[in-house]
Amino acid sequence: MEQDKDYILPFEPSNWEKWKRSIMIFILSQNITKDTQKQAIILHRGGQELQDIFFGIPEHGNPPDGTTVFQHTINLLDQHFIPKVNPVFERHVFRKIRQEVNESVGQFISKLRQQVAKCGFADADTEMCDQIIEHCTSDELRRKLLEKNNLSLSEIIEEAKRFELVVQQADTLGKNGKEMVNKVTKYEKKKQYKMEKLKTRSKACYRCGNENHLKNDPSCPAKDKKCGRCGLIGHFKAYCRTKLPANTKEPGKRYSQQMSRSNKINAVEEAKSDDEAIVFQISKKKDLVTNLVICKVGGTDVKFLIDSGSSCNIVSEQTWKRNKINYEKKESEVSQKLYAYSSKKPLEVIEKVRTTIKVSDREEIVDIFVVKGNNQSLLGYETSVKLGLLKIGLNINEITSKTFQYKSKYPNLFNGIGKLKGKQVQLHINEVIKPVAQQHRRIPIHLRNQLENELLRLEKLDIIEKVDGPTPWVSPIVLVPKKNGEVRLCVDMRRPNAAIERVRHVTPTIDDIISAVYGSKVFSKLDLNEGYHQLELECASRSITTFSTHVGLRRYKRLNFGINSAAEVFQDEIRQVLVNIPNVMNVSDDILIYAKSQDEHDNILEKVLSRLQEKGLTLNYEKCLFSVKKLIFFGYQFSEQGVEIDKKKIEAFIQLKPPSNVSEVRSVLGMINYCGRFIPNLAEKTKPLRNLITANRKWSWSTTEQTAFEELKESIVKNVSNAYYDIHKQTELIVDAGPEGIAAILAQSPNKIIACASKALNQVEKRYSQIEKEMLAAVWAVQHFKLYLLGSNFILKTDNKPLVSILSSQTKETSVRLERFRLKLQGYNFKVVHTKGNTNPSDFMSRHPIINNMKNNDWDSEVEEHVNTIAELAIPKTMTRKEVAEHSNNDEEITKAKKALLEKTLLESEYRPFKDELAITSDGLLLKQNKIVIPKTLRKKVVKLAHTGHQGIEKTKSLLRSKVWFPNMNKMVTAETNTCIPCQAATPKTSTNPIMSSELPPGPWENLDLDFGGPFPNGKYTLVIIDEYSRYPIVRIINNLKTETVVYELKKMFMEFGLPECIKTDNGPPMNGTLFSQFLNSFGIKHRKVMPCWPQANGTVERFMRTLGKAIKTSIISQKKWEEAIDEFLMSYRTTPHTTTKATPASLMFRGKFRTWLPEMKNIETNDDDEETDTRIRQNDTRNKNISATNSDARHAATEHELEVGDTVLVKQKEINKYSTPFNPEPLEIIEVKGTMITGRRDDQGQVTRNASHFKKITTEEPRRGERLKRTPKHFEDYTV
Repeated sequence: MEQDKDYILPFEPSNWEKWKRSIMIFILSQNITKDTQKQAIILHRGGQELQDIFFGIPEHGNPPDGTTVFQHTINLLDQHFIPKVNPVFERHVFRKIRQEVNESVGQFISKLRQQVAKCGFADADTEMCDQIIEHCTSDELRRKLLEKNNLSLSEIIEEAKRFELVVQQADTLGKNGKEMVNKVTKYEKKKQYKMEKLKTRSKACYRCGNENHLKNDPSCPAKDKKCGRCGLIGHFKAYCRTKLPANTKEPGKRYSQQMSRSNKINAVEEAKSDDEAIVFQISKKKDLVTNLVICKVGGTDVKFLIDSGSSCNIVSEQTWKRNKINYEKKESEVSQKLYAYSSKKPLEVIEKVRTTIKVSDREEIVDIFVVKGNNQSLLGYETSVKLGLLKIGLNINEITSKTFQYKSKYPNLFNGIGKLKGKQVQLHINEVIKPVAQQHRRIPIHLRNQLENELLRLEKLDIIEKVDGPTPWVSPIVLVPKKNGEVRLCVDMRRPNAAIERVRHVTPTIDDIISAVYGSKVFSKLDLNEGYHQLELECASRSITTFSTHVGLRRYKRLNFGINSAAEVFQDEIRQVLVNIPNVMNVSDDILIYAKSQDEHDNILEKVLSRLQEKGLTLNYEKCLFSVKKLIFFGYQFSEQGVEIDKKKIEAFIQLKPPSNVSEVRSVLGMINYCGRFIPNLAEKTKPLRNLITANRKWSWSTTEQTAFEELKESIVKNVSNAYYDIHKQTELIVDAGPEGIAAILAQSPNKIIACASKALNQVEKRYSQIEKEMLAAVWAVQHFKLYLLGSNFILKTDNKPLVSILSSQTKETSVRLERFRLKLQGYNFKVVHTKGNTNPSDFMSRHPIINNMKNNDWDSEVEEHVNTIAELAIPKTMTRKEVAEHSNNDEEITKAKKALLEKTLLESEYRPFKDELAITSDGLLLKQNKIVIPKTLRKKVVKLAHTGHQGIEKTKSLLRSKVWFPNMNKMVTAETNTCIPCQAATPKTSTNPIMSSELPPGPWENLDLDFGGPFPNGKYTLVIIDEYSRYPIVRIINNLKTETVVYELKKMFMEFGLPECIKTDNGPPMNGTLFSQFLNSFGIKHRKVMPCWPQANGTVERFMRTLGKAIKTSIISQKKWEEAIDEFLMSYRTTPHTTTKATPASLMFRGKFRTWLPEMKNIETNDDDEETDTRIRQNDTRNKNISATNSDARHAATEHELEVGDTVLVKQKEINKYSTPFNPEPLEIIEVKGTMITGRRDDQGQVTRNASHFKKITTEEPRRGERLKRTPKHFEDYTV
């Protein structure tokens, strides 16, 4: 219920009615029926201000008869907040209401309805009708309403809304037609006769006006002439069509110079050589903004203006610096010159880079010039055509028009994420597998707001929902930051996937597609928007998708990518949606439409779009292709000429470079032998290469070897080109990573290559450790061949053994980069197999990747963003990333570890157990999983930062473990915490010293224990004496604790029972005076004081005080005078056998038997002699004291203290207030140790004596590792040293 609070308007007294409506809706949605509950909710949500108002109303507690508590509350608050209505004023306000310019009819009518309720009209509907007709913004609507007389209010509203909808649709159609025109400029001439001349020149040369030739005729006399009006070359002044700027005063002056100053050049000239190029200088007019297109350049969004006349691509210097653009190649010295139109001065080129540029699903590798300034970025003609942004042809407008018609005709089809109507999919869960609730992974604090926004977005889209109640399955999540500041939520579904059973549905094979598409001339490809999320899960299938966040549990309502059976389920459901529509098939979320004519294609496309909209599905308009003549699908290019293999499928083979040494020749032969059974005369063709690897053969690469290499390449290409993917055969994906690139071969048994691919590593990827490169190769290959692998069972082959264990285990801890890569494979079903490196056919391609193939998927940069974000969040906030990186690069230990990772050598012993968890960032940081490895020079600083809040040892360790790691971190934290005096002073000591039992005195009334009780409510005290031998108690009630009073009572006792040898007391005021000492000395009695603040030393009398206190309290409850009840209690206590001695205190005190109120037989019981009794008493006392001490020591985990003279300690102090710490933070030095009695001294502040349990030892420096004890070898034991 707390989460729904955000959906209730904040309470404002001036906004009472709206707030009341909001709270009423909330109460209804929560199904709350009790009146008292409703009243509590409205007062609680209204806050303190509303509560003060309500409880300040005198009648708030007395609801009238027949009125509920809640209704009474609402009535009182209505009377308070709603002012009395003045009908005259309200009618005036009603007459003033007008429809605003951008206000819809519905909003206008809603305002009128709210106001008319306050006016008190006899006929409110008629008044509203008049107001709508009179004050609506559309004159045409007003005319229509006036033409139809006597319309009711509902009819007027319906007519107005219908009219508004028609206007909107007409505007949409009009805009679609306008989108086909780039720009239309009204061209006016001041003189009418020039217009007449232009009409007669429609078929004449526009350069000179001659009707006998056209503009391109070489005999045209004006071709090389300079215009006297605009200054341009190529036409006469009389036939100049150039529109001059308004401020042009000199017609003969060069127009280009004027335009250059105004920065408004819009023409292109042909380049004179390959080293020169003419480009646009972009206008800064605001009307050019609509022509901009956003392209992803090197992973960064950049706005370009499409320039059909420019021969190159240009980015300004400021745009380049503002965006972090990744690139493969960079040239700082550029020989090529760029010129603006009609400018003789070349543009200042800073550098030339080669990078990727992507729009929608099209991506190309292009050269971009970085020029000085801050002008608009330009996209040249060639690049614009390759990306599909610029189309040249006669029928382009027609096709584009149809495309916009589809978007306007099916507006819901291209909007948002749809949901398949009338169908929920089921996940088949194996009940035998026990559900697993995995441990929650802590969400970084700096990403929690972004995660909450993402959860809210997914909830609004109806993709996830909150989880209430118990759930057997819980999975953790991983957050991946996006460049726009948002995060992508990834659920780790590896454990649940073990329980989800896969289903088997038919997927079209390449043979099915080729046979179906054969003969087609027109194609379209539709892409379902976030396809899996458009299928709703059954309620019973949602629990297994539950994941944990810092704001509670959520689960998916829709199918998500991490589910291992998602591909098969989705494929079959979309197939059923499209059933009975000819010439259409789907492979996963791609829908292929094909036809032999344009009309047939358009008819099928209409049916498909209509069916998809009818079923509630939506498309990604940016990724859809409509009415194209050529289409690449499933690795093949389909057109009216037939089916051709996609060159990208064999590009890695075509661009293979020849080997440069014997090792690479072996690698080439390994790749050729893999598919050798399909190459005729293989032995003969490979003989020149095999000769190179024979022993004692000097390396020589000649024409013979080159010819053989090219023939083998051609044979492999031909073999791959003729290979079809067969869904019924076992598929293998063979991957490998080299120092410069990664490569993969998709094959089917027996050794039949379907496709191959390679990719050059960028500068960041080259710094990966070897296992990270191997994992990158696996993930990149799976994503590259996704169309073949998704939904199938395949074998992933690698020559890296550690990678096999990482991908085969669901729980193995890895580095943050490996973990992110591993999550990307959780939607695929595969088995990882190790293969020897010398038999890996991908080895040679990984060493010689396609150099210009640097097209990165979005997840390439996404992984690095994830790693960098983890590193950024793991850095303590008083340190910068640059500081940690600098220290790491200068740290010998970390440098050795990074070098060992990159070179695959043996790590140091401290890092060796974690070799699979280590990763290196682009700036040189070393990560262990998602934690930064701190260099030695910063470790003390980091530990002190973690201990800033003075948490305990385990909490400090836990905080450090969440962000950083380094060897021996636990020891350093322990040392830091133990040396922190504020922590030691504020932490209570839990251990105690073992109990030291005292010996039984020789006889009764020799050693006495004294203590006081009270004061009691009547101001009286109790003075208690107990004999240590017999446990015989004596209690006297006294009026005060003055020494005179105590001495008087003790003297009376001594006169009655005799003089003891010793009396033991605490350090209370009555016993510290001179009078008390003189009194004891006069009788020769020894006074023994216990240690200060250690009442356990006087344990016999302290324990009796608890028993006496209970007796006094029970007498009060029994309504007796406690002074009189004490005598009855003492009679019972003295005649009851003691638990320790097993004898009554009275019998041991007086060596006789006391008569009590209980009946007894006389002269039957005979006492043992005194010696036997004493022995028995001592044995019982010793045994029971030992048992009690053992139990107490075990209960309190008592240990012997290790305090010595010279130790620095803290001493316990009394709690004065809530700021008081258990120990005094000012240290003492121990000067004397007597058993458990310790005496400490603080400089110039006297001595303190306490029990050892009151002291806590502290260390002022880190403990040093003790020297190793050298033992004498056994064979020297008989020798005398």
